Amino acid sequence: MKHFVFVLAGIALTTGCASIRTDSSNPSLQSPITTKAGNTAFHGELGSSDRIKFTDDASARPPNISLVHSRSNDARLNLAYGINDRFDIGAGVTSSAGLNLTSRFRFAGDEKSTWSSAATLFVNYDVSTKSGDQKGEFGPGGYNWNAKASSTLAALGVAIGYRASENVLLIANAGGGETRANLEIEQDAANGDPGGNYSSDIKAPLHNLGFGVAFGHDTFVTLGVMYTLKQWKDTTLGDTSTTHAILKLETH
Repeated sequence: MKHFVFVLAGIALTTGCASIRTDSSNPSLQSPITTKAGNTAFHGELGSSDRIKFTDDASARPPNISLVHSRSNDARLNLAYGINDRFDIGAGVTSSAGLNLTSRFRFAGDEKSTWSSAATLFVNYDVSTKSGDQKGEFGPGGYNWNAKASSTLAALGVAIGYRASENVLLIANAGGGETRANLEIEQDAANGDPGGNYSSDIKAPLHNLGFGVAFGHDTFVTLGVMYTLKQWKDTTLGDTSTTHAILKLETH
């Protein structure tokens, strides 16, 4: 019986949590070697995200919106399709249930060239929703509320490759763009409480720089490191930077 009570208490604590946050994936380390025309390629990557928590309790009336930044590791699965031998597009998901879009246009060299380079695009979207009917985490019921936190990121860059040998490609990436994070909370009027709508919208220009080594030819295993700087405007977050290791599997 005691075990049963403890289980119920654990469920209550888990379901009562009304914090709301969003994960914004940092740009991928991309090779300048594009997917061959008509082919579909698989990309699997271990990377990182910036986690923005807006509030510890979206059910509080009013909610205390206080931004907190932390880093989170993520896994990404993408499929890319070669429009032609120089241009590909891709789409995939992250372990935080976010969506990624990628594209590359190779403007110099090919998979056999000593030097190669490509323009790159990385786009990420993430959304998190919660709802409940309590006033405060352990307050009375009958106070309906809904909350949604989302983030978008778009970055343009250039990828440069130097083929040190037939099966070793040195990669450098540099780029920039913008990321945004948004919060919306809707609280219904109930029992004399007027309810209300609350929101927060923040943005930051970003800059990224990465280096890696790809081993293989038609299938690459890439080891690398990526640095991302985000300069949040008009918030308490200020500048946030992330340096993370990357492990990537890529077919062509």
